[in-house]
Amino acid sequence: MKKSLALQALVALTLVVSSNGLAIAKGDCSDKECGKSCADKVSAIPTINRKALKAELSKVTLVEALPESIFSRSHVKGSLNIEMGSEAKLAPELLKDKDAKIVVYCMNTKCHASDAVAKELTKLGYKHVSIYREGLMDMISNGFDMEGTNPKEPIMTKTAAQ
Repeated sequence: MKKSLALQALVALTLVVSSNGLAIAKGDCSDKECGKSCADKVSAIPTINRKALKAELSKVTLVEALPESIFSRSHVKGSLNIEMGSEAKLAPELLKDKDAKIVVYCMNTKCHASDAVAKELTKLGYKHVSIYREGLMDMISNGFDMEGTNPKEPIMTKTAAQ
């Protein structure tokens, strides 16, 4: 029991100390928009930067990992919505080609719902999955073609405001 508590403390300390984008500070990602817990969200899935994403936009399938309420308000034109926890149900319906290039995004760099969804998609057999770490907030402010009920207005949530 003491070893388990010591290991949990070490993991928590590591997450607080790390600020290189591969781990997140404790508490940054605990709400519904971004996932269940920080430790479960950081993954080894490859990332794609804005320049590369814009160059490849017509060749990738974008997947937004946020709840339907956010997706309906604002998302990149043509994106699909696969909320965290619904991958097994929705992916076979929405993502027919397991060899397609898929880019998953969520809210911003502090949100790791994209990590969770991307990880699940790879477990389901999708071979070319990457993450756009900067997320929806960056896409809105950097001229991506947006759609939804209020596509250009920044979405203020606890996570987006951080």
